[in-house]
Amino acid sequence: MNTHKHLNIICVLLLLCGMLFLLTSCGEIPLQTYDEIIDEFRTMLTEEPARGSTAEQTADPIRTALAEVAARCEDVSVMAYSLHDINDDGTEELILTETDGTTIHALFTQIDGQAVLLEQFEKGCIIKPDGCLYYIKKNESEQESVYHVVYLIDGKLQGDVYGHKEDGEEFIPFMVENGIRVYLTGEQSKRYSDLIFGHQFHFSANDTKDTCLFTVPLFPTEAPNPAPMLSLATYDDVLTLCRDIVELHLPRKTEYSEHGIDFRTLYTCPDAQTYEMYCRLYSELNRASTGRDYYRGDIGYSLYDLNDDGTDELILMLEDYTILAILTLRDNLPVLLSTTAAVINENGYFNATQLAPDNKETTRYCLWDIANGNLRTLICVQYRYSQKMEKRITESVDRGQKIAISYEEFLSLCEQTDLTPTGFSDREYTRAASGLIFTPLLPSEPAVLDAVMPIIRDPNMISSTVNLTQTDSHTWETEFYFFAPNDSNEDNHIPITTVITEENATYRFDSNSVRGRIEPIQGGFWLIPEEIADSSIVNKPYLYFYNEQ
Repeated sequence: MNTHKHLNIICVLLLLCGMLFLLTSCGEIPLQTYDEIIDEFRTMLTEEPARGSTAEQTADPIRTALAEVAARCEDVSVMAYSLHDINDDGTEELILTETDGTTIHALFTQIDGQAVLLEQFEKGCIIKPDGCLYYIKKNESEQESVYHVVYLIDGKLQGDVYGHKEDGEEFIPFMVENGIRVYLTGEQSKRYSDLIFGHQFHFSANDTKDTCLFTVPLFPTEAPNPAPMLSLATYDDVLTLCRDIVELHLPRKTEYSEHGIDFRTLYTCPDAQTYEMYCRLYSELNRASTGRDYYRGDIGYSLYDLNDDGTDELILMLEDYTILAILTLRDNLPVLLSTTAAVINENGYFNATQLAPDNKETTRYCLWDIANGNLRTLICVQYRYSQKMEKRITESVDRGQKIAISYEEFLSLCEQTDLTPTGFSDREYTRAASGLIFTPLLPSEPAVLDAVMPIIRDPNMISSTVNLTQTDSHTWETEFYFFAPNDSNEDNHIPITTVITEENATYRFDSNSVRGRIEPIQGGFWLIPEEIADSSIVNKPYLYFYNEQ
C-alpha cells in the first residue's frame, strides 16, 4: 500500500518537473513577484530587438505588457519604477515609470501575494493624490479614443469609461456601462464635458507630480554632483528644511525655472516617506509664499499636544493661523498627517475636506483626531454640488459606516461635533480654541499697525469696511465689529467705537465695553479682547485684514 502511495507521489513530482521544464524552455513561467517583474523588464530593455520592435504576444499577460512597454522605449536610461500605495489600503502598487515620476507605463498590484497586471498605458496615465487614475486608450476597431476615470478598488480598476464618435462635424459623446456603449445627449452630455475639463488639463500638465512618486532608476548611474541627502529624523530637521525652502529656494524659483531645475531634484531622499514629506512641504510653503489672495502673514509654527498623549504635534501655520500642515511623531520619527486641515478646536480635533475615495463626484468634510501616530476619522459628511452650485448633503460616515442624512440632520451633526463652528472664521476659531502659539519660522521685523489703509473684517465673516482715524502720532479712533452670542454669521454683529493707543510698538484698544491689545501681522492685525464688560459680546480673537483693493 505504501509502495503504491510512494509511486504516485513520484509520478506527480515527475509530471510537475516535466511541466516546469516545458514552461522554462518556452520562457513562460508566470511572473509572480514585483522583483521578478522588475528583473524581467530590465532584461527586456537591454536585449535586442526587443526595444523599438513589435512586441510578441505571450501566454503570460505580464510578460506581454512588459514587452509592449519595452518596444516603445526610446531611452532606457530614464526608465524607473516606484512602489506606491495609490489607494491607501496597505498594499503597495508597482508602477513602471520614468525617473521624473511623470510618465506612467504600467501598473501592478498584489492579490494574496501574487502580482497582478492592472493596466499598461500607451499614451501615459496620471495618478492623482486621491488615487484617481486618468488615462486614454485607443480603440483600433472604431478608430477612436476612450477616456478612463477609475479608482483601484478590491484589486480592480473601477470607474467610468467615456468617449465620443464623430458624425460629420458633430461629436456625440458616450459612456461605457458593463461593456455596453450608452450615448449621452442633452443634459447627460455634461458628464463628458466635466470629464474633459476636469481631467484632460491635468493629464496634459503631467499632474502625477503631485502624487510624489519616489522613483528608483532601473539603470542607476553615479550623479556627477549629487544633491545633498535629506534627513528628517526630528522636528528640528523638518523646521530646518522649511527655513531652507523659504529662505534659500523659493526666492530662486525663477532662476531654477530658467535653468530647468525641478525642486524635486534639490535633495536626495533616502526613502519614499521622506521624499513625499519634502514634496508636500515644499508645495505648501510655495503656495503660502505666493498665494496672497488666500494666505496672510509670515510663515511660522507651533508645538502643541493636540491629543494629550504626551507628544507634541508640529503645526506649520501663518500669523493669521491659517494651517499649512500637521505633523506628529510615529516611532519617534516625524510623519506628515495633513496639509488640508482648516480648523483645530478645543478638543484637538481638526477638520478638512477631501475627495471621497469611492465616488469621484463627492466631497467629504471630515473631523479627525490623532491616535497612535495616525489620523483617525471621527466623522465625515459627504456632499456634492448641484448644477446651481447648491451643496447637497448625501450621507454621513461615522467610523466607516455610511448613514443617509437630511440637511437638517447635517446642521445638527455640525453642532454636536463642532464640525463647522458657527460665528467663527477658521483662523479665529483655531486661535481661540486650540491654544496654539505662533512662532515665526524666520526672524523678521515686527509688523506695525497701518493707519492709512481701510480695514475689513475677515471676508469669511463680515464684509463691512471701517477706517482708522488718526488723532495724533500715537492715537487712532475707529469702529470695530464684535460678534454677539449665537451669531448667524451674517448680520448680528455689534459696532463699538474704540480708541487705539501705541507705545513702543505695543498697541492697545479701549472702549466702554471692551479693552485689550492689537497684534499687527502682515496684511492685517489680530484684535485680542482682555476685559469685556458687555455680556452681549463674544470673547474671542478677531482677525482684521487691510483692504487691498
